[in-house]
Amino acid sequence: MPLFNVRVYGVLLDEANRLLVSDEFIRGNYFTKLPGGGLEFGEGTRECVAREFMEETGLTVTVGEHLYTTDFFQISAFNNKDQIISIYYHVHCDDPSGIKTSTKKF
Repeated sequence: MPLFNVRVYGVLLDEANRLLVSDEFIRGNYFTKLPGGGLEFGEGTRECVAREFMEETGLTVTVGEHLYTTDFFQISAFNNKDQIISIYYHVHCDDPSGIKTSTKKF
């Protein structure tokens, strides 16, 4: 049975307008993506992006304005029976001194 897979991502920009992205190795493939991930049952989208940011980066963020929700059909890269719905929020880092960056890929 086809399912909807709701993904929630955070857009974090620093004072120089640099975008925080993460490199991840998932199921045998390398991806560069925004921090974020899957919505869990019983969770709101804002709660999801804050939780995912903490899990993936160790950062506490304040979730700001809603930026975009996909308005087109997108099939999952991992399961061709799932439709992806992606939601994007602007987020603010509560303690930017905790951000660790690297220019090396993967």
